[in-house]
Amino acid sequence: MALIQSTGSISQLVGGFVPGTSYALTFAASGRLLYSPQMVDIQIVNADGTGAEDLGVYSFGTSDPAYYVYTSPAFSRISSTARLTITGLVPKGTLDATVFLDSVQIVPVP
Repeated sequence: MALIQSTGSISQLVGGFVPGTSYALTFAASGRLLYSPQMVDIQIVNADGTGAEDLGVYSFGTSDPAYYVYTSPAFSRISSTARLTITGLVPKGTLDATVFLDSVQIVPVP
């Protein structure tokens, strides 16, 4: 589980990719009730810095605190290890833009 506030980010090396296999990122997310909406940008890049792919920008409102499951577009890896980074896009203002992330998984897709 992770919490991203304002323009904070989380990043982790992920291994076990098989060249030529397509993958998707799935995650559950919820915006913080009563505060500013948050948007995040999700990117994955090979461990050596090559092959960067933007997996999309996702928006999380504040009117419903329920978790919803999101799935990225399919992507493939050249190397067996990659760095996944999720970055908040809403600068801190008078209210706090926050998203809660849970059940982040990278899964093979047919």
